[in-house]
Amino acid sequence: MAIVIRINGNDTGTGFLLAPVADRTFPTSVSLSTDDGSTERVTLEVAPGGANVVLESNQLEIGPEARTVQIHATSESNRLNDTTLQVMVGGSAQARFALTAIADPRIHFQGRFQARFATDGDMYNHPWGTSAGWNFSLWDEPPFVPINPDGTPTPETIPQRVTDLNVGRVVRLNDPVTLRSHVPPVGVAVTAIAGVVGRDTERFTVGDPIIGLPVNLGPHSYFAANNRGPLTPEGTTTPPPEEDHGAGVETMANFEFHLGNIFSGTSKLGPYRGEVRSQNPRDPDDRPKSQGLFAADGSPFGRNITRDTTFPELGIISLNDFDRNRLALLQQAFDALFPAEQVGRTGQNLIIRMQHLNGKLAGTLFAGYYGMEPYVGKINEGIQVARGDTLMLRYLASFNEFDYLGQFFNYHSDEQCGQVLGRISASPPIATA
Repeated sequence: MAIVIRINGNDTGTGFLLAPVADRTFPTSVSLSTDDGSTERVTLEVAPGGANVVLESNQLEIGPEARTVQIHATSESNRLNDTTLQVMVGGSAQARFALTAIADPRIHFQGRFQARFATDGDMYNHPWGTSAGWNFSLWDEPPFVPINPDGTPTPETIPQRVTDLNVGRVVRLNDPVTLRSHVPPVGVAVTAIAGVVGRDTERFTVGDPIIGLPVNLGPHSYFAANNRGPLTPEGTTTPPPEEDHGAGVETMANFEFHLGNIFSGTSKLGPYRGEVRSQNPRDPDDRPKSQGLFAADGSPFGRNITRDTTFPELGIISLNDFDRNRLALLQQAFDALFPAEQVGRTGQNLIIRMQHLNGKLAGTLFAGYYGMEPYVGKINEGIQVARGDTLMLRYLASFNEFDYLGQFFNYHSDEQCGQVLGRISASPPIATA
């Protein structure tokens, strides 16, 4: 007979609890069962030397059907895995589960994003991009922004208010549109929960059902630069956008943050003040804002970065190698086409991409490939948390303000994709009643 322990849905034998915040504790479930159909009377004990832990009950009868009791920590751990829950039968331990009571938990997410937009040199609402910029569209790809039947951008693409929707230029963390050939998948998900343990920070890649959930922005979230002028029908004028920002210091407009379907929220945003073309159009304005341009690893973006620089810890090969490898793959794909396909749109799209890689057309932005913009803001408006008894759900439901960090980096125009690393964390002591 073996006794199966699941804590917060986790049966790996190691996991975490949450240390209290002020007088608030965060219970979760301990599920016990036998794997051979037998029934046993067991006692639950917490070995001395770790965090202080309270069990709802410490004696119960278990069998093939899982029985559950609640557990919560009343203090923080001093070190990783210092708290051991033991299942005792007849005075001997038949099963153990190592726990760590962490403080200040942070939800980390990671993956690849897609953002399709006209870049510096082009008007910010150009539907396709031109040779003046370094981002480009291909035949049969949807435009960067909504368009009229004649191909001109719709009026909504000029954000006269920061709250305007249907602007286009959407940043997608999942479900990309028209992902190009030979481009790795797009997708962002929760990868870990990190928390303070003594003087260290420990990361857990298992231990709560929130790990693995997709992370998304809103359906209209975009990088709001708006600083190159709009494309408008000839002979017409349009009021300027309410806000504009220089390259590297944009705001995430129409910001929303979603963890699967269990948590969502946005940022506080003050009323319209009648100003135009401002870098600070609203008060308050807690939307995430870029803190400037850094190297992909967070160091200053200095002159020591060249086209041969690599960041292997981030999976970033040199820009020279990236362009060379991608060019070879596209050339192989072109050579495999029938002659009629080579002169058709499939072949012409490959030619356009190869020309951007071999220098005949503008290549990707050097600072986009090697650079990183950290977006810092608050999630403190319209917060919704699903009902549930998992550990992190209970924690999220206890607060009404969260710090957001999203680091966007390693963007290449042949992919119109890049990488993102980020986290959210509660902002104590703002706890709901």
